[in-house]
Amino acid sequence: MSDREALRRPQDMEDTERDFSADVCPGATEDDLDADAVNLYYEAYTRGGGAADIDARRLPNECGALEGGGVTYAALILFGKSEALARFLPQAHIVYEYYTPAEDEAAPARLELREELRDCFFFNLPRLWALVDEHNEKQHYQDGRHIHTVPLFNERVTHEALINAVCHRDYRLDAGIYVRQSGAALLIESPGAFHADIAVDDVTGTRFARNGRLLGILKLCALADCSGRGMKTIFAQSVKEAKPLPDYGESDENAVRLTLNGSVENRHILAVMRRIGRELLDAMTTDDYILLYALIHGKNLDTIHLSQYEHLVELGVAKHTERGLVSAYSSRTAVKKISAAAAMAKNAAPKKRRQTQRIMKRKKQIIDFIANNHTATSIMLAECTGLTQKRVRALLCELGRENLVKKNNQRRYASYTLEIQQDTAE
Repeated sequence: MSDREALRRPQDMEDTERDFSADVCPGATEDDLDADAVNLYYEAYTRGGGAADIDARRLPNECGALEGGGVTYAALILFGKSEALARFLPQAHIVYEYYTPAEDEAAPARLELREELRDCFFFNLPRLWALVDEHNEKQHYQDGRHIHTVPLFNERVTHEALINAVCHRDYRLDAGIYVRQSGAALLIESPGAFHADIAVDDVTGTRFARNGRLLGILKLCALADCSGRGMKTIFAQSVKEAKPLPDYGESDENAVRLTLNGSVENRHILAVMRRIGRELLDAMTTDDYILLYALIHGKNLDTIHLSQYEHLVELGVAKHTERGLVSAYSSRTAVKKISAAAAMAKNAAPKKRRQTQRIMKRKKQIIDFIANNHTATSIMLAECTGLTQKRVRALLCELGRENLVKKNNQRRYASYTLEIQQDTAE
C-alpha cells in the first residue's frame, strides 16, 4: 500500500455509530479552510513521518478532509475559518473558565476569566494550553541534595485530554466543550455520553471512535490514534508524577467529564520514581502503571492475580517498589503480593531466555507490520507494538544490522521498509 493509499484510508477501526465528521457540510467550500491551519497540519504530518513530497495545499484532499470535492465537518473542525465555523458548526466552540478557589472551602469559587475559542482545532489547542499554563503552579520536592519541580498540569497530558474531547464529543448536540480550571483541578467537559460499550472504570481498555474521520486525519500527523494511546498516556504520566488517576466519575448521559488533579500525593514517591529511572519507566505498560498505583495505595489488591506482577519483577521495578514504595506506603497485602511474584519469577524459566523470546516476538511484529504496509515510521510501530518509540528504534537498529530492515533516510522522522520485501500473499 502506497503512502497516498494509506492517506485515503484514515479509518482503521469499526464504529457502530454514523460518523458525523465524515459527512460533507452543505454549502462549505475549500475557501472556508484556513491556509495557516492547513500548514500547521502539514508541519505536524511531516514531523510524524508523512511523505514530505505532498504539497500542503493538496493535503486536505489527500488526508480525507475533502470528500468528492465537498468539505467534510472534520475539515471544518480542524482547519475551518472562524466565520465558517460560526456559520456551519457553531457548536464546535470551546469555552475556557478560570476560577479562583475561595478561602472558605464551603464557599463557591469565583470566576476570574472566561474566554470563548471559536477558531479551528489547530489554533485552539495552543491557545488553550497557554491559558492553562498561565495558572500552572510549580510543586517542589527534594531528592537528596537536589530540588526538582513538577507542574500541576503536564503539557502532554493536557494536550491528550483536549484532543480526546475534540475527537470524541457529539457534534450533533448544540453545546460546546468546557475547560474549567481551579486550583489543582482541571475539568474538561465534552457533550455526549460515553458509548454503551465503554466502561467508565476501564477507559484505557476500550477502542471506540465517535468521529472516525476526524480521528483518522489526526492519526496521520501522530496527534491521535485509534488504540486508546491518549488515555494510556494520561494514566501512565499521572502515576509517574505521583498524582491521582484521571477521574470520569462526574460523567452522565449528557456529557463526558474528565477531572485531572494536578496535586502530587506524596513527594517521596516522586523521588523513588527518579531512582527507578527513565529507561525502566519507559518499558512499563499502562497496565503496569495502574498496577503500580494500586500497590502504592493498597487498592483492589485482592482482585489482582499474581501473574500480573511478573513484568514488574522482570523489569526490576518490583524491588524498587518493595524497598521504596510498598513497604512504606502500602499495606502488608501488597508486600506479600510482591514477594510472591518475585518467587514466581525466580522459579520460572531463565530470565535471559524469556527476554530473547520477547525480543524475537517484537521483531516479528515489526517485520509483519512493515510487510503488510510496505513502509512504517517509528510512531506507527510504537502504536502497533505498544512499545515506546525509543525501544522501537532500538529494535529497528538491530533489524538493520541483521539486514532485515532498511532506513530510508537519516532524518529524525525516518521511515522504514524491509530490506528484502516478503511475499505477503503466502
